[in-house]
Amino acid sequence: MGLTGDGGEIVLNVRFGPLLAAGIHRDVQLDVPKHSLQLLRSALSRIGTERRTSGKYMSHTLFDRIDHNTRLAGDLHVRRRAHDEIQYLDLAGSANVVDTGRQTGQAEKENPMTELRFGVALIPTLDLETTRRLAVVAEQAGLEYIGVQDHPYAPQYLDAFVVIGDLLARTERIQLFPDVANLPLRPPSVLARTASALSQVSGGRFQLGLGAGGYRDAIESMGAPRRTSPEALRALDEAITIMRGLWRADSSVDHDGEFYRVRGIGGQQPGPGGVEIWVGAQGPRSLVLTGRVADGWAAPIPAYLPYDRWAESNEVLNRAARDAGRDPAGIRRVAQLVGTIETATPASRPLAQSGADPVRADVAGWVELLTRLATEQPFTTFVLWPEQADEQQIRLFAEEVAPGVRERMGERSVV
Repeated sequence: MGLTGDGGEIVLNVRFGPLLAAGIHRDVQLDVPKHSLQLLRSALSRIGTERRTSGKYMSHTLFDRIDHNTRLAGDLHVRRRAHDEIQYLDLAGSANVVDTGRQTGQAEKENPMTELRFGVALIPTLDLETTRRLAVVAEQAGLEYIGVQDHPYAPQYLDAFVVIGDLLARTERIQLFPDVANLPLRPPSVLARTASALSQVSGGRFQLGLGAGGYRDAIESMGAPRRTSPEALRALDEAITIMRGLWRADSSVDHDGEFYRVRGIGGQQPGPGGVEIWVGAQGPRSLVLTGRVADGWAAPIPAYLPYDRWAESNEVLNRAARDAGRDPAGIRRVAQLVGTIETATPASRPLAQSGADPVRADVAGWVELLTRLATEQPFTTFVLWPEQADEQQIRLFAEEVAPGVRERMGERSVV
């Protein structure tokens, strides 16, 4: 293992036989034999790279992350979610490309966690037809994500995972996630199975927003144990370990923990690209946990975590990631903003720099706010929680706000 890089472009070289996989994320060089593929896969986890070819070497783009369920011998399976492109690299030194989606010809990004992505949160009301219609609008307008709130104790809402499955069946490209799943009411072994199944049937379009459980009275009313905040975080830590184990097809999970016990349960591989876990952390201890083990942070809406605490929360998460030996840039940051995109009059007051008030501004105001969040903080994903969910708000966000932010940031649309 050696280090390369001169302060400019940093290149990661991983050699196995004549095959070279080169990227621009970390200054590490690894010489890995075939039998160490598991080590290689772990070392490259969550590293984005840029496609190159030179001489006898052929490089390969490592998109979102190495598929942790790849066989330990044979080929290395990676995938880019945005364009549904799967590539297999043979350890003998050849590359075979299988295109399972549309060809775009777009230049690859250096790190998928730095791609700007946009989504909308939908409430799973009993009016399922409206939810279906808005989901289709979101996809047609070009959004990347739909979040669905999870409140199993609320009779005015349909079950989030049933709604997500329904919407995945009615869409083709957009990804869905629970925003966020209530862990105390969804045991991790069952949640892992639900997530892997939704990922499989949708072709890898499911991600898992996950929370420790905030409404303790409501959770207890459903028959689940009441946990203190420290207990809830320890249970969340255990749950993530169990679920990750159950997403490895060749695994058998045994876990005898403080809160969960699993005996000899076989793993089930999710769909292409795997399932990311985005924790809806609020307090310092939950942010530390997120920085240590999660794939992303789904920043709670400002009613729970005011805007003026987002920057310090990101710093807590960054420190925890570094302390755990992780690159903070590899953790997706999801900013969730409640508000309205106004069409009648421009914003007449300062935009949400503090507090928990909804953002009410015209398109230019929203572009300014999201650009500031993307430049002053490490947010790369923005989810609109519309005060009044309708087609106009979704289209304004997708077709005017998102392109405006991308233009300000110098990035072309990933759609």
